[in-house]
Amino acid sequence: MTKSTRQKQTELLQLAQLKFQSDQMGMAALARQETALKRHLKDLNQSEKHLCKTTSSDAVLQRANAILPWQNWVAQRRDQMNIELAQVMAQKEFARAAMRQSFGQVEAAKSLLAQALRTEQQTVKRQTYHRS
Repeated sequence: MTKSTRQKQTELLQLAQLKFQSDQMGMAALARQETALKRHLKDLNQSEKHLCKTTSSDAVLQRANAILPWQNWVAQRRDQMNIELAQVMAQKEFARAAMRQSFGQVEAAKSLLAQALRTEQQTVKRQTYHRS
């Protein structure tokens, strides 16, 4: 026995909805990564500013060159995190495009299912009319 058009369209809609949900979850994960990276960058910048304020008058640390290696590490870490942030933001753009496409597929599947239901109802009405 073959599947009816309505059954096929229902399955198509379910698949499209699953794909859209998957795309939404991917976008949410990227948004969380972006937020975490931005928070880490902010924390790194604040700790650097704090150290500069507290050690600017501390000649002992400056003479011991304890600040310079730390500032180099901060700069390298900031650069690395900014690269990661740029990558995440680029991934978000691709994910956003995929999400728009899968949303359109859901809407198209809904339309096809509605059309299949209307066709099925018209067929039933015709059959009922011809029987009477």
